[in-house]
Amino acid sequence: MSIIYNAITLPPIDDDYHAVLVRFNSSSLNGEVNMTVSNNIPAAYNNGAYKLVAAYEQSLSLCTLQEDTQQIYVSLFISPNYIGNVSFETYVYPAELNFNDRVTIEISTKKNDLFYFRTAAYSTTTSTRRMIVEGAGGRAYMSGPFQQCNNVNNILTTEPTYCIDLPIDNQEDLKYYPIYFDDVYDGKVEVQKGKCADYSGVSSVIVSIISLLSLLLI
Repeated sequence: MSIIYNAITLPPIDDDYHAVLVRFNSSSLNGEVNMTVSNNIPAAYNNGAYKLVAAYEQSLSLCTLQEDTQQIYVSLFISPNYIGNVSFETYVYPAELNFNDRVTIEISTKKNDLFYFRTAAYSTTTSTRRMIVEGAGGRAYMSGPFQQCNNVNNILTTEPTYCIDLPIDNQEDLKYYPIYFDDVYDGKVEVQKGKCADYSGVSSVIVSIISLLSLLLI
């Protein structure tokens, strides 16, 4: 299996809480190609670490980019009998929500986008906290909490979910929450006080929608 990689230069990152989303599309006629996103050029194909590129648009995320990260590598592992084309584009987006300085992240997604956000209850009391998705467009599927960002073995709910309760134990322990969008969606992801049982729904008026922090087209 041969390897091809593209080095992508990133804009300055002002903290450790960003992720890169890679949207890709394959028109496979024969064989297979696997893709990964990492801080380093992988030396060999590892079946447990890479996501199969099928014949439709997909996405994967590299989470928690370090402050001094200057490049990431999108690597393709191509089988000898592969016939087809692969195209992709990358977005850098803020990926942590907290009650100190980033309660809301505005999003504009495409079909089949899979974002990862990390957050915690950020409270030393027993007050409940929740993470919500509000907006317009397709449906959002939320799950978590996970101890780490995992693009292969994520567990997604079978019904649209626009709110998830944050654990109140170990409030400062950051967890990862994937959100999958089945179509174009404009809105926001936000942490709030309260339980999902008391959440009124996703019909709130959306504040101004902005694009993701950075768009890099390959």
